[in-house]
Amino acid sequence: MIQIPSQFAIHFALDFYSRTRIFGGRASEVPLFSEMKRSLQYAAAISNGSSLCIEKYHGNSHQVIFSPATRGLRPTCRCELSDLMIIIFSPTLKQARLTFLQAKYEKQIRPFPCLNSYEANIEQWDLLSNRPSIKGALSSFCPPRDLLSAAILPSIGTFAFFIELPNNNFQIFYVIASELSLARFPGNSKYCRLKPKAYPICGTHNYCAYFSGGHYSSNSTTPGSHNECLVACGNVAFADQLYRMKIGSPIGQHNSSTAGTREWLGRTLSHLIERNVAPNFDATLIREFMRTMEIPASDGGRINDEQQGARSSGFGARSLLILKSNLGEG
Repeated sequence: MIQIPSQFAIHFALDFYSRTRIFGGRASEVPLFSEMKRSLQYAAAISNGSSLCIEKYHGNSHQVIFSPATRGLRPTCRCELSDLMIIIFSPTLKQARLTFLQAKYEKQIRPFPCLNSYEANIEQWDLLSNRPSIKGALSSFCPPRDLLSAAILPSIGTFAFFIELPNNNFQIFYVIASELSLARFPGNSKYCRLKPKAYPICGTHNYCAYFSGGHYSSNSTTPGSHNECLVACGNVAFADQLYRMKIGSPIGQHNSSTAGTREWLGRTLSHLIERNVAPNFDATLIREFMRTMEIPASDGGRINDEQQGARSSGFGARSLLILKSNLGEG
């Protein structure tokens, strides 16, 4: 299917390029990650009145403990859940998606973003790919144990790899964690090389979404009635798939398997509204999301000790990003 990319995607790509072109030859993961968030915020702010709320969390409060599925790893692993928790919702469609996205940077300059393999932490990949039962590493962080395992779609766990192309051009290769497999076991190292299960060839492979020549080429799988992007190659493709709500697992009220996730979101978002003292903090978007998706605010007087821990913790990520899509309007 050929699509013209959304204005959101175009604004993101242009802004991300303008912010990152100064990094050529001396880039690193953290500033690229920060500029990606800022560019998503910019694109949301100017695209048909879309809006964005972002909140950062620090420390190790977002780490989880789990039993890995990959042979050769330690019996009990501990690592961060993700770099970025993204919620995107459409008030018109009354739909929402949730993903935990991990960002990584490939240090060598490449001719294009679709590579044979990518480097990542093997425990992080096992966590987001196999989606086991989890437990917060600290008593202050109490996510539902089935936060990942009960997700309807595997894109609850995703990766965004930053690839430097010639001429200071940084592009994002997005992929669902479960669409990556081990290229080789890392031995004593915690880092491994991961290869796409279906290697995308930009612009031609049916797993690849890639912006080229002014047109947008995208093919997504359809598990049940939910569209899902497996791989997006390039900044426009990634942002467009996100805006079109093909990234992330649905968290609507009609999905009984995600009831625990919705309750957890209600507690933690309510806590953020009640306790956040950051300058210029505006909870309007959070309230609109909760109202749209009929997620009830928590009742502080009727929660147990474990739920109280969830209220006082972060979101399982270094940052939270809430995007409103105008999908379905007009």
